[in-house]
Amino acid sequence: QCHDITVYGDRAYVAWRDKGVIILDISNPRTPTRVGEINWGDVSRPLAFPGKPAEPFHPIPSQVHSIGVVVPKRGRRVETVIAGDEVGRCPGGYMHIIDVRNEKRPQEISDFQTPFNRGGNCPYDRNVSRSAMHDVDRMIRGNIAWAAWEEGGFWGVDIKDIHYPRAAAWYVPPARSDAGRAGSSHADDMTTGSFGSDSGLVFGNGSDAGAGGIWAFRYNPGYSATVRWNSDETNVIVTETR
Repeated sequence: QCHDITVYGDRAYVAWRDKGVIILDISNPRTPTRVGEINWGDVSRPLAFPGKPAEPFHPIPSQVHSIGVVVPKRGRRVETVIAGDEVGRCPGGYMHIIDVRNEKRPQEISDFQTPFNRGGNCPYDRNVSRSAMHDVDRMIRGNIAWAAWEEGGFWGVDIKDIHYPRAAAWYVPPARSDAGRAGSSHADDMTTGSFGSDSGLVFGNGSDAGAGGIWAFRYNPGYSATVRWNSDETNVIVTETR
C-alpha cells in the first residue's frame, strides 16, 4: 500500500509499505511513470563498506512510512533520500539512507539505528513498531535529519558524512499520568518547516495521551537536561544538567 509521498521537482518519492521506496516521474501529471524502486526484501542488494566484501541484506517486511529528501543545491537533482520503516518485529524499523543518483536502481548506502533497534535490546513480548521510526523531516536542509521514533522520542541525526550517520540530539517526552500504554509517551512527526535544520528550530507532534500535541524544540549542541511534568501536568519543567 502507498502510505506517504514526498515531491521534489518532477519526482515523487513514494513510501510503499512492504515494497520499499518507489520513484515516479511526474513531469506530466496526467501520466506518472515509475522510474525505479528499492525493495527492502530484495536479498540481491549488496551492503558494502570500504575495504570489506559485500554482504547481502536480510529480507524483512518494511512498512515504509515516510521519505525525506536531502535538498540539493539550486539547479541540481536529488542525490539522497532518507526513508523510515515501522517494522513490527525485532529489531524494529530504523533510518535508511538511500543513494538515488541512479534512479533506476537506488542503493542503500548507510543506516542509523537507535539502541532499541539493535537486536539484543528488543523486547519480544510487545509490538516493537511502537519504538520504530515513524516519520522524517520531508525537506532536509542542512546536516541534521530529524525523525520521530514513536515511543523512542524525537531524534536528530548528523548526516554530514552520509556514509556514517551519528546521533546529534534526542528528546523523549515525559509521559503524563493519562498515558495509554503502560506510561509511555509517543512521537509521531517532525519538521523544520521552511527554517531548515541549521536554524536550530524543530517541531514535532505526538498523537497519544501522555505526549499528545505539538512540541517546539531548539537544537543546542552540548546541552542536556531532565524534563518532567509539573504537578497539574499543564507544562514541563526543564532542569539543566549540562
